Amino acid sequence: MKIKIALILAGLFILSGCHFNHSIKLNIRQFTDRYCDSLRARFPDDRFCIRNESTIEVIHSGKKITIASDNAFRLYENSPDSLNSIINTYVLADLDCFTQHSQLDLNNVVPIIKSREYVENWQAKTSKIGANGTSAPVIEKYNDQLIIAYAVDKKKSITFLTQNDLASLGVSLDSLRGIAINNLNRILDEVKINGENGNFIITAGGNYEASLILDEMLFTKENIKVKGDFVIGIPNRDILLITGSQDKEGLAKIKKSTNESFESGDHEISNDLFRWNGKKFIKF
Repeated sequence: MKIKIALILAGLFILSGCHFNHSIKLNIRQFTDRYCDSLRARFPDDRFCIRNESTIEVIHSGKKITIASDNAFRLYENSPDSLNSIINTYVLADLDCFTQHSQLDLNNVVPIIKSREYVENWQAKTSKIGANGTSAPVIEKYNDQLIIAYAVDKKKSITFLTQNDLASLGVSLDSLRGIAINNLNRILDEVKINGENGNFIITAGGNYEASLILDEMLFTKENIKVKGDFVIGIPNRDILLITGSQDKEGLAKIKKSTNESFESGDHEISNDLFRWNGKKFIKF
């Protein structure tokens, strides 16, 4: 992983999406129906069942796959005119997941930061549709608010690692975090530290910015100069904001941006700020 430090203008933390009016907006169940219809068109030989308003169950090549439409719907809510392109993007990612039958590779396992609420809701949903222990995701507590979920990077898609997968890899959960962080550093070609005057935003391709909170080598005063301890905002998976615990102006900026991005973005994580305590980030 290469780290590049760049200075940009003070308007750094104005993070807003474009919103479009649309005469007829779909609700979550209607959106899931459209999503499922697109999947059926792509995979006519598979069996599909909509289990609840945002969960699609697929039987593909004898294997049960669960697809959640929540994140795609969140994008659609912010940009209703982009319905077709949003669904097509997600269906293409599903295509990559369905058609890739290569052997599971430990070198492609990466850590994903999720909120505790997201994981609990996800587990509840999958439990209702009959998912058993071996198909449960591999997760690890990070702090009281955040969970590390392990996933497999497939270039065009990201799929969660299951207990079955972990057993086939022959790796213990205790050693998985270090392996996954090393893989993440290798997969990310360039990490950019953008900002100035104690306020920074990290960019790293759009999928793993929040996961970088696990890389202790990134958070040094040589790389990122802040006043006091490091304080971060991770409203979405692709946003990592940083300032210092003694920087009142910086804290106000990242709190405002964190709230706005959490409300308007997809793959949301948390609208809280977190402070480095010497070992990990905890709620600030």
